[in-house]
Amino acid sequence: MKDKKPGFDQFIELARRGFNDGDLDAPPGFAARLAARWADAPLGHGLLALWERTVSWGAAVTLAVCLLTAWFCRADFTATTRAADGFADFAGLDENSEETP
Repeated sequence: MKDKKPGFDQFIELARRGFNDGDLDAPPGFAARLAARWADAPLGHGLLALWERTVSWGAAVTLAVCLLTAWFCRADFTATTRAADGFADFAGLDENSEETP
């Protein structure tokens, strides 16, 4: 049989009691020990590090290609061209169609 879930008032009471429980500061020298442990740890050149580097460089290259494409093709995308292409798509016309005047 399941225990009864605590009510809202019990949560508030536990939170107030936990709020006043002692000092939460780290013991003296903790930061120095942690930094020394990180400094002595071997460098992680595993598959995850390789994957992270590959993905970040891939994202940067993709962004550069998109920006260069937009820069070089900006004259092709005037408002008139976009409207004409949109109408041709809507009407089902393309350049190779016999119905195109």
